[in-house]
Amino acid sequence: MGKPHLTLFLCAFLLSISSVAFTAEDSEEQGRHDEEDPEDETADFAWFSLAPEIGYLHFFRSKIGSGVETEPRHGLVVKGHVDLGGDGIAVELAPVYSRQYTDGFPGDFHAVGGEITLVFRFSIGNVYPSLGIGFHGTYLFGNDYFSSGTELYGRVPVGFTWYFVKYLGLVVDVGFLFGGTGINIKKPGTNYTGTKTEELARLAGDIEFAKGFGLDLLIGLRFP
Repeated sequence: MGKPHLTLFLCAFLLSISSVAFTAEDSEEQGRHDEEDPEDETADFAWFSLAPEIGYLHFFRSKIGSGVETEPRHGLVVKGHVDLGGDGIAVELAPVYSRQYTDGFPGDFHAVGGEITLVFRFSIGNVYPSLGIGFHGTYLFGNDYFSSGTELYGRVPVGFTWYFVKYLGLVVDVGFLFGGTGINIKKPGTNYTGTKTEELARLAGDIEFAKGFGLDLLIGLRFP
């Protein structure tokens, strides 16, 4: 074989080896990239999301300003969280409805209101733990004991969102409430029960406040 032919053969052979080497290197690099950043492996927390929740609410025993003791109250609570901000620092707004039951004073009643919360959230894979501080306020619809009332509480929520699929997450939230309840006490009627009738009769027409502590436990779904 002549030198020109040999030279051409060697050049073609080297080019083919280089092409195979570069192809293998590119494939290996792409493989590393796919391992380090797999598509859709981690769900991003959207800047805007909705989270309807349902759960249990409990307020512990307390005393109104005159010294009359209120019984513990508990019941159903429903919230519709609107989250603005996503991962990191965010703001949550939520309408609130609760149906509260009491064995005695101040009786059973409905409450409607809202919450606003500043939340800090971070990610651990597809799980987003959160901690916040906010305000809980509701209007209390009257019953046999009072004509109207209000709940004004600070609320510290602790919880998490787990995205079990990309655009749908499970929400678990526990809130600690510190504040007070005010009620406009009615004149005693035939439906008054228990041993507080005489004490409440002296307070009829007055707005009485009670400092209190409560908690709520909620579960819901977040999307997207």
